[in-house]
Amino acid sequence: MNGYIKLMDYYLPSDRLHFNDHVDFFNTNKKSFDTAQKFIDYSKNVLGLESIAVETEKTLEEMVMWILDQNIAKGSIIPNEIDYIIVAPDLDSQLVDFGSFVQNKYKMNRATLLRASGDFCVNIDAALGSACQILEKEEDKNKKVLILAGSKLEVSLTERIVGGYGVMGDAAGIILITGNDQDAIFKISQQNILSEPENGLTALEEGSAFLHLKAYIKSMKALENLSDEYIESIILHNANHLLMKEALSYVGLDTSKIDTTNQKKHGHLGTADLILNLKTNLANNHKHERILTLNLGISGTYAATIFQKIH
Repeated sequence: MNGYIKLMDYYLPSDRLHFNDHVDFFNTNKKSFDTAQKFIDYSKNVLGLESIAVETEKTLEEMVMWILDQNIAKGSIIPNEIDYIIVAPDLDSQLVDFGSFVQNKYKMNRATLLRASGDFCVNIDAALGSACQILEKEEDKNKKVLILAGSKLEVSLTERIVGGYGVMGDAAGIILITGNDQDAIFKISQQNILSEPENGLTALEEGSAFLHLKAYIKSMKALENLSDEYIESIILHNANHLLMKEALSYVGLDTSKIDTTNQKKHGHLGTADLILNLKTNLANNHKHERILTLNLGISGTYAATIFQKIH
């Protein structure tokens, strides 16, 4: 693959939604948990969460623009050098027409607009893969691809609980990719995205663990050099790790290599999870050069990617 990450940045809200203050709806809205106490106990004991990060003032668009404004002001992004904009929200209903808005507002006039959709959290992985394909040819290696990602929901728990999988928080993120390693921080070395639509949201809610376990394993086994000696760090989503850990053990990887820094802090941040977790890992684990990420989209899509740190 030919993709080098030059920049990653994110917006993470400072406001918190504390579960104990938002559980009245359990009396009438029975989902995966029929009582508030069952949800609170599960979140605390399994997910390690008692609250999540929520944005109470900015829209998702404004969150992304805040990141862009900061990086354009610093010179980290030069608008007239952007060749492609890929919009990769968690939900297809989010950031609609946002690519053209960004193109016009920031005068990214030469940018081609693309959108990754339909795969929920894996939209970020699909965007990375698309960027690498764009940059594959020698004549395209100096082009720049800007990925815009994130998720934001209403400030209520009602739609944020995804069964035993996780609780959605709010965040936004951006990635700047090009086809050469000058000033790069990561190379996207390998990726496999597996689509198993029969394993989608219904199966997730019904607890079809074996289907997901098989798919995680299959997505990873398509990668080369998948050995415990080669993989030095592992990044997962900020949600339930149980099945992913079983899959990692099955393919012979040491689950103690999972970077859990953000797992119990902010909630599951959709397509911003990978950006936050990669940047955190980069800051905290200077000696770890090869990183495996494993991701799930509740459409039944599984993504395994290997990142190589660039010095």
